[in-house]
Amino acid sequence: AAVKAEEDAVVAADKKAAEDAARAAGKTEEEIAAAADAVAAAAAAEKEAEKKSLEKAGEKEVATFAADIFTKLEDVVDLTETATEIGTDAGFGEVLKNADKADKLVTVVKAAKGVSTADDSLAAVLKSADKAAQMEEVVASENLKKQEVQAKLEAAEAGSGGDVEAIKLEIQLAAEASEKKAKALFKVVKKVDDNQEEVKAAPATPVVGEETPAVVALDADDIFGSLGDVVTLTETATNV
Repeated sequence: AAVKAEEDAVVAADKKAAEDAARAAGKTEEEIAAAADAVAAAAAAEKEAEKKSLEKAGEKEVATFAADIFTKLEDVVDLTETATEIGTDAGFGEVLKNADKADKLVTVVKAAKGVSTADDSLAAVLKSADKAAQMEEVVASENLKKQEVQAKLEAAEAGSGGDVEAIKLEIQLAAEASEKKAKALFKVVKKVDDNQEEVKAAPATPVVGEETPAVVALDADDIFGSLGDVVTLTETATNV
C-alpha cells in the first residue's frame, strides 16, 4: 500500500507539472486536461511494461530452475536426502536453488562424510551451496594428489619400477593430508555460516540499558573468493 501511494504521488506530481506547463503556454482547459491525461497514460503504460517484464523474467527463472534440477537429478536427490537426514531445511532450500552446482556439491559432501564431520558442519556446507565451485576446487586438488600417487603405485606393482613400500607410505601421507585439508575447509565454512546466523540474530538496534556485544559480519564473498588460501592458513594455524 505504501509503495502504491508513493507511485500515485509521483504520477500526481508529474500531472501537475504537465498542467502548469500547458497553462503557462496559454493552452485551453481542454488541452491542459489532455496533457495531464497523457502523463497518466504514459505512467500506466510504463507500469504495465515493467510488470510484463518481471513476469517474463520470473517465468524464465522458473524454467531454468526446473531444468537445472532435472539435468542433475541424481545428484540433487542425493543432496536432498543428506539434508533431510541431518534436518537442515535451509540446506535443503539452498541445494534446490543451486541445483546447477549439484555435482560439485556432491564431491564436497562426500569429503565431509569421509572425515566424519559433525552434522552442523555438513549443514553449513549445504547452506553454502552457492559456493560449491570454490569448495569443490579445494577438495578436488587433494583428490587429484591421491589419484596421482595411486596411479604411481599401480605402475610400480605392474613392474615399471619404483619402491612399492615407499609409494604406499606416500599414499598414506596423501590421505592424511587430504583429511586435514578437508577438516580445515569445513571449519572455515562452518565459521562463516555461524557468523551469518549471529548477524541475523543480532538486534537491529541496541537495547537501552543492556550491553549487547557487537557482531562483526565476515565478508563471505571475500573468504570464498580466496578459499584455498584461507583453508591453508586455517590448516597451518590448527597444526601449530
